[in-house]
Amino acid sequence: MLSYYQVMPCFPDFLYSFGPKNGEERESSRFSGFRTEKTLQSIKPALVIPALNRSGKRYQLCCTLKSTSRVWRIRSAVVYHQFDVDCGTQLWIIGDPIQGIQELVREHIHEKKNHKDKFDTPLQSFKTSLQMLLHYLQWATEDWRWRVQSAEEELQEISYVTISLDRHVDWDKTGMLVIQKHIDHLTDTLTCIESNVAITNRFQSFYTDLVDDPAWPQADIVAYKHAVKEFVSQLGEHLYDLSMQLKRANLALQIGKDRKDILIQHLSAQNAAKQEEYTKVMWRQQHKTGLDAVAMKVITVITLVYLPMTFVSTFFSTDVVKYQPDDSGYRPSASGTSTGGDAAAAQEKLSRLALERFFEISIPLMAVTFACAVGWYRWETYRIKKRVSVYEKDFEV
Repeated sequence: MLSYYQVMPCFPDFLYSFGPKNGEERESSRFSGFRTEKTLQSIKPALVIPALNRSGKRYQLCCTLKSTSRVWRIRSAVVYHQFDVDCGTQLWIIGDPIQGIQELVREHIHEKKNHKDKFDTPLQSFKTSLQMLLHYLQWATEDWRWRVQSAEEELQEISYVTISLDRHVDWDKTGMLVIQKHIDHLTDTLTCIESNVAITNRFQSFYTDLVDDPAWPQADIVAYKHAVKEFVSQLGEHLYDLSMQLKRANLALQIGKDRKDILIQHLSAQNAAKQEEYTKVMWRQQHKTGLDAVAMKVITVITLVYLPMTFVSTFFSTDVVKYQPDDSGYRPSASGTSTGGDAAAAQEKLSRLALERFFEISIPLMAVTFACAVGWYRWETYRIKKRVSVYEKDFEV
């Protein structure tokens, strides 16, 4: 079909933006283009087919237009137009997956009505083509206002929250995600509006240069130029609307970025406050651990003092060591009675020899125990300091 109507070779590339790529859906909202082809002189004989109302003197254009909906959905459409200058024959091919722009065509040119007054002469057909282009541009202009307004209202609501942030309120990252979503939507909005502005400017320059071309038919040239002048004037109105929406979208985007920065600062301060609380808790825990360490030191010192004595006492309580009667005649026996000496000596419970031996063994053993403990402590301290110094050198390197 494209070959039959002699459509521009680049038109399938425009349609390809709606198709899949490597099994994934492409982002058609980011593709934009404007292509033209003008043949007003040096016409090839193969293009002249009188039976099909083709004189060979024609122009073609292909472009992408972008509109939107209030649910943050970008709607892209590809518009192809071909116009025969001598015969007034025109061809339109619309690539619109949502078919919104096709409904617009049916509203203005219904298929069951007679539109002879719109296509009777080449001039009338040319004016009709310009009017249809204005309808398409109107479709690509009208809904951006509501999209930008929706973003402004939602960002305004978020602004009240972010500006009046309460330090004692525990804010999560939900607000950050909401603001980032609006920033992404506004970025897409700016891209699409800028694309529509650029294409509208290209329409102005293309049609102005078209009727100023010396090869353009000079019959009714004044009427053609007047029609183009009105067309360019109405395009200026569309450009003004688009430029205003572009300014509003830029302002809303800047507000969104500012509110995002405020929220980031608040979340940072909130995290810092939490870290401060954690630090206080850890300090209390560390202080408690220090008190426990002091208590353990006291217990350790007491243990080191009594441990040698306990060992000696336990050792002396066994039958390994026995004592002979001392000068007073006292001699311990298994039955607990005493033999020899007078009655007073028999009632004596203290063995001076055993007591002397106890202290003679306990005190040196206690000194040896303390010396070993201090030596072990200093050895472990030296090992730890050496290990820390190695780590510090590796960190500096």
